[in-house]
Amino acid sequence: MKDKPLEKILPDYRAWTIAILPSVAILIVAVASVLSGCSAGPSKGQIANAINEAIKEKICFSLQDNSIPTWPLRVGRPEAQIGLDPILADMQAAGYLKIASSVDYTTAVRIDVITPTEKAKGWWNVPDGFCVGTKAVADVEEWTEPGASGSSGQMMQVKYTWHLTDVPSWAQRAEFKDIPGLATPVSDTIQLQKTNKGWKAVLPLGGLQ
Repeated sequence: MKDKPLEKILPDYRAWTIAILPSVAILIVAVASVLSGCSAGPSKGQIANAINEAIKEKICFSLQDNSIPTWPLRVGRPEAQIGLDPILADMQAAGYLKIASSVDYTTAVRIDVITPTEKAKGWWNVPDGFCVGTKAVADVEEWTEPGASGSSGQMMQVKYTWHLTDVPSWAQRAEFKDIPGLATPVSDTIQLQKTNKGWKAVLPLGGLQ
C-alpha cells in the first residue's frame, strides 16, 4: 500500500488560522472595551457637564422684585456695599445710565436713583434684571483620577476655569472688562462625586447639586 501524500493527511492549518483570526480580534476588542469601561474615569466633556450643572447662573444686577420697574428706579444700597454694584457702575461708565446718590439721614441708608436711556430700559430682563452673561465652564485643566472600581461614592477634585457666555452686545465693551469672567476666564476648583446618575458637584455642606 502506498503512503498518502502528507499534504492530503494534515489539515489545512493555514486556512483554519486565517478563518479564526477575525473572531479572536473581535473578542480582544470586546474585552478591552469592558475593562476600560470599568476602570476609566469620566471624560473631560462629562466633567465639564457636571460642573456646568452646578455653576450655571446668570450674572445680573437684580432686585427682590424684578418685574418691569417704574423709572427712575430708587434703590437702597446695602449697608456693607461701599460703591455701586459693578454692573451698574459699568453701565454708567458706558453712558447707559444716569445715577444720582443721596443719603436718607432718617435711616442712614444711601439711595441710588437710576435713570436709564430709552434703549437701556429695554435691556431690563424680567425676572432677572440687567444681565451681562451666564457662567459656564471655559476649560477643565486638571483632575484627580477616581479609583478603578467605578463604584458610586468616589470623589474627584477638579481645577477648571469659567467664563461668561451669552453676553449681550451692549456689555461687549471695554467698560465691562473688569466683570469676572467677561474678558478673562476665572480659575476655580470643585469637588465631584460619582452617583447612580453620573458625576455630581458636592455642595459646601456635603449635599449634591
